[in-house]
Amino acid sequence: MIIRNFVAATALSLAGITGTAFATTYTFDAGSSSITFDERRNACDCTISAEFVGDIPIVGRTSADTIPTVLIDWTATAAADATPEVAVFRVAIDLTYESDTGESVTGGTRGRVRIVARENSHVHTTVTFADNPVLNFANGDTLTVDLVDTFFWAFYNTTSGTSGSTITVTEGQQPSPVPVPAAGLLLLTALGGLGFVGRRRKRSDA
Repeated sequence: MIIRNFVAATALSLAGITGTAFATTYTFDAGSSSITFDERRNACDCTISAEFVGDIPIVGRTSADTIPTVLIDWTATAAADATPEVAVFRVAIDLTYESDTGESVTGGTRGRVRIVARENSHVHTTVTFADNPVLNFANGDTLTVDLVDTFFWAFYNTTSGTSGSTITVTEGQQPSPVPVPAAGLLLLTALGGLGFVGRRRKRSDA
């Protein structure tokens, strides 16, 4: 009975050592994220708007993997009779991601939108970001959102463009799993030792 219990406990321990945890999945929560503007200068009667696109799940990896995705659509307009003038807006972006365990984390960044209204109804728009939002989760995982600066232009007083991004997922430190061959060798060693003890016990009883 003691031998059977020991073998069972050893097998369970090895199964726990050789098993690897499933990576956590993180999903962008557009409803809890926000984009706000602060007008700093507007000599061309320009407007700017933006919206998030896509609910893309991001899966944790064992190393710092990067996942490209599209995140923000922008639309800029200028008055139909605008002369060559400039508008400047500050933009604040807060991004929220939720893990499959129910934890929500928000990270933010600030940026600048510059709209230039030119002759012949040209509208040129540049979006730049100050830094990258970093989201730290309780399990040690970190999501870094690298927003790409964007330039777009068009005729007819309206232009639109998309800011892409790269999501970098860095998993927290996890115990290194024992390779399967090593685990098997450990189990065989344990069984061999138990067999030797069993033979010694039979000789003593004789």
